[in-house]
Amino acid sequence: MIDGSVLTLSTADGEMAVNTTADTIVQRSIAGVLADLQVGQFLSVTGAAEANGDITASSVAVTTRAFGAGSSPRTGSPPDGGMPGPPSGTPAFSRPTGVRANGASGTITEISGNRVILSSPQGQQVTVIVKSDATIEMTIDASLADLRVGLAVTVSGRQNAQGSIDAFAITISR
Repeated sequence: MIDGSVLTLSTADGEMAVNTTADTIVQRSIAGVLADLQVGQFLSVTGAAEANGDITASSVAVTTRAFGAGSSPRTGSPPDGGMPGPPSGTPAFSRPTGVRANGASGTITEISGNRVILSSPQGQQVTVIVKSDATIEMTIDASLADLRVGLAVTVSGRQNAQGSIDAFAITISR
C-alpha cells in the first residue's frame, strides 16, 4: 500500500512501514547489454578468476548513482551517515591482484570489445571478460512516483523508534 510518503511492504515477517522523503533515492533494476556499459560506471562482477588474474564474468551489476558524494555504492554511506559500507581500510578486493575468488568490483576505466578494465577505490586494476551469455543488470534513476502496489523492492534505511524504516534508498526490482 502507498499512502503519501509511507509505503507498506509485505515481508516474510509481516507488514513493514517504510517512510520516504523527497531525498529518498529511488532506482530501478533493468536488463542491460554489453553496449550499455560506460566508462565511469561502478560494476560488481561475479564470475571465475582465470590463472592470469582476469575475471570471466557470468553476471554484471551496474550502478550509475552512488549513495554518497564521491563514494561507490559498495563503500558509500547514505547522506545522513546511516548504514556504513565496509570498515575503514577494508579492501574492495580480497586478493592483492584486485580479484576476488568469485568476482570483482570497481569503476570502469576502459572498455574494448568484451574486455572491461575496472579500478577499485584503492586503485587496483582488474580485467573483466564479459561473456556473451553474461547477465547484465543495470540500475537507473527512478522516482517515488514510479512505485506501485505489487512491485518488488529493496529498501535501505534505518529503523526508527516507532519500528518503521526511514528509507534513504529504494530499488525497484525488474
